[in-house]
Amino acid sequence: MLYSVAIDEIYNVSENSKNLKLLNITIYNDTFSYSFYLLEYQVEKEQYNLTILTRIMPLNDTNLFMTMVNIDPRDDKSQPVADFVLFTNKMSLAEHYRLLGKVLNEIRKNDNTSWVWNKVRVELNDLARKVERDLGECNVEGVGFSAALDGGISILTRAFRSISFLLFLWSSRF
Repeated sequence: MLYSVAIDEIYNVSENSKNLKLLNITIYNDTFSYSFYLLEYQVEKEQYNLTILTRIMPLNDTNLFMTMVNIDPRDDKSQPVADFVLFTNKMSLAEHYRLLGKVLNEIRKNDNTSWVWNKVRVELNDLARKVERDLGECNVEGVGFSAALDGGISILTRAFRSISFLLFLWSSRF
């Protein structure tokens, strides 16, 4: 059974070395259709590059936020780390970003990568404000999980895609 994919760009704004994009993605064939949002936020600074990707997927009577945060610091002192965060309480997408920033900052508070995660917290708060101000249609309530790492995005991206596809297949049963 073949599936087709339609991608509609809903929002795309770049300013001050930051780019925010929102896509509506629909996977469909003759008997099936499933849509979700993909929010992409990229920041390029002198000290670091940051990418935040979130899939906003309707699932039964709520939404699932699947967020991947990658910060790539430009110094020799940082050490590769990866953290996974699961939120089981319903919250808006903007709240999801704010809480994720607090959690990641707290996890790394006493190690030599703390400056990196403070930058992530600041950028997640900025993204939360933009979602509230400019993207009300995707500031829905849901539960979520997040993966965060510094550097080495390719391995986690492949894992994230696999998990996303499995969740998509699982949710399409309902």
